[in-house]
Amino acid sequence: MKSVKRAIGENNVLAPRSKVLVPITFSAPHFSAALSIVLSKLEKKFSTKVVIVKPNGIDIDGKPNDWPPSNSEIMNVDIEVDRLNVQSLSSCLDFDRLWSIDVADRLKINVIALPYTRTDLIIFALNALLIDGLEAMLNALDYFEIDNIKVFSGFSKIEGEVVSTYVVLKKLWFYSSLCNYKIPAKKVFYSVAQGRPELEFSKEKALDKLLALARNKLKERYLKYSVAGIYRKQRFRKECSYRILNLNTLE
Repeated sequence: MKSVKRAIGENNVLAPRSKVLVPITFSAPHFSAALSIVLSKLEKKFSTKVVIVKPNGIDIDGKPNDWPPSNSEIMNVDIEVDRLNVQSLSSCLDFDRLWSIDVADRLKINVIALPYTRTDLIIFALNALLIDGLEAMLNALDYFEIDNIKVFSGFSKIEGEVVSTYVVLKKLWFYSSLCNYKIPAKKVFYSVAQGRPELEFSKEKALDKLLALARNKLKERYLKYSVAGIYRKQRFRKECSYRILNLNTLE
């Protein structure tokens, strides 16, 4: 809980009486559900309203504990996907960010909370360096703004293993058959980090250095674009095409 507060506070993303959108993402549906519970418990602290949006195509196995949160608004969205490289990590991450931003824009919400952990972000960065190229480093950003919408990773100060334990305890068995990508860099990361706690605790500094390097390289290549501009121009709609058909409040 403290780590989520830290992620919110460092990026100054929430204002009193504001709303925050928590999408149940195709790339990490169980972590999204966990984040929705945690943020719902922080509603009074930040005087905000949590709006959870769950797409059709994400299934729930069994009865999760404390989900959906009773004090949050739950919405359902129908998304028709025309084109998506479901085996590409970057494509699936782009897709989740893109449809989330579209939904937030429709609902007039200017804050989106994504579920990626510190472990996820460093693996995304490594995957960009090894597989997807420099532009994909933007997937490892824990915060950026695009079209006046603030996007942040709520678990960016927490290790993935901690959130995984929370998911098990809460029985958040959320599944998506849409994205079935593999992450080659994940094996590289765990082959080095496993059993080496000093590397686990240095991940945040390593991620900061990798992102700083990426920003500098991106500026050299695309001087006329901001980070958000690069993200929109180079990544969004590159490998996916979709339509939002319906957006309804669940009864």
